[in-house]
Amino acid sequence: KIARQAGIFFFFQSTCKQCEIQAPVLKSLHDRYGFVIFPVSLDGMPLANGMYPDYATDRGQARALGVVKTPAMFLGRPSGKEIVPLGQNTLAAPQLEEHILAAARDAGWITPEEYNRTQGMDASLALNLTPEAMPIGLNEEAVVEYIKSLYQELGKKP
Repeated sequence: KIARQAGIFFFFQSTCKQCEIQAPVLKSLHDRYGFVIFPVSLDGMPLANGMYPDYATDRGQARALGVVKTPAMFLGRPSGKEIVPLGQNTLAAPQLEEHILAAARDAGWITPEEYNRTQGMDASLALNLTPEAMPIGLNEEAVVEYIKSLYQELGKKP
């Protein structure tokens, strides 16, 4: 859903080794989700690994967005008026995906419920099992019974 409404601006420098590492990660997001990647070279030169040969040369966009180091990535909508930072460092695919999801949630591009569905946990099943929250001791059998009773209250089976 996010890839259909936003792309990723990728600011790099030709001499940046971390940018060469980041480029394939961004390509994987394109391949997996369909994100359009907008590569922007800060020094007007291509990446040494040959990725993203059709780049734009920075014309002040980096300064306007506050780029201080590369690689720098921003999530942006085609209107160009909605651009949110993802990071100014090398991010592994899972980290970058989480940054994209959080940025889209914070910008209102996805709902909190849509965001929560990506987190692999049904928050309604989360129980407060701290000793302070449980009205019983830490006896193992009592804890198991306590958990069962909480799930029964929720109308769910343990």
